[in-house]
Amino acid sequence: MKEILAKAGLLGEKIAVAGVDGISIAALTEAGIETYSGHWIMQEARAVKTRDEQVCAKTVAAIADVGFWAIQEALKPGVRDIDVQAAAMAAMTKAGAVVTPNTIVVFSGPHGYPRGIPNTDRIIRPGDLVYVDIAGMKYMGYNSCIYRTYKVGCQPTAQEKSWMDRVVEKQNKAIDAIKPGNTSADVAACFSPCDELGYPTELDCLSMDICHGIGLISYEEPIINRLDSFNYPQEAAAGHGHRGRDHLRRKGRRRSQTGRHGHRDRGRMRDHRQNASRPHPGHPFLRLNASGALSFITCTSLGRQHY
Repeated sequence: MKEILAKAGLLGEKIAVAGVDGISIAALTEAGIETYSGHWIMQEARAVKTRDEQVCAKTVAAIADVGFWAIQEALKPGVRDIDVQAAAMAAMTKAGAVVTPNTIVVFSGPHGYPRGIPNTDRIIRPGDLVYVDIAGMKYMGYNSCIYRTYKVGCQPTAQEKSWMDRVVEKQNKAIDAIKPGNTSADVAACFSPCDELGYPTELDCLSMDICHGIGLISYEEPIINRLDSFNYPQEAAAGHGHRGRDHLRRKGRRRSQTGRHGHRDRGRMRDHRQNASRPHPGHPFLRLNASGALSFITCTSLGRQHY
């Protein structure tokens, strides 16, 4: 390392390092090489996705679709949360993903409020709302973070459809706010304030309405929320990779309602009995509209959300 730095004329300069363990840093220090954390340098660099990374993202979305189709096929009254989890895990592993039990999080019925109790042996009943998060499923090191909501055994009620409509409307406003010239504060302004969600402070509901980059780790730059984005806005840039999450308060508790975006059937909860409910195709990673403005393709339901 010292020889390389000397040839580059950098010997004696501080060197930024990232992903290096303590033993390696100690060895560099012993050799007289001063180091400091390069974590945020790498975070800024990774916020913009290359074409190869975009291909990985498309593949992650496609594999997640395999998992969600297996979930839709497995969901029926009488099965347990963990049975649904196992079906998705098997399907995505077969499709080439790196999957662990914590990758697939199944919340059913009364366990479906935000920060609820996942992956239990609860028996799913007719009329339950079930939402599933495929988060941390990997392909070539790239992560998913994808939510979808299902209605079991019957069609969603008018009230349930209205919850979904409200969430989709809020998400679409956020999508429209993501364009060159705007900042993360413009997006955060589309999110629900804490009192609307039933929390005393923005910190208490930090993960309820949030948008964050995703790539080699689940949370990458930029991160958008009402707690920080108004005071520390970040400017939109072409190629940023994002995913978003929105929650809706319901009768004194919060329930996640997630919707699919980027296609015109966005935001529909799916009746698991309907064969007409199509498997969801792989989704494009980046889209440039006619005016040259880059915008989100997806929110919440897909693994990648992007400028």
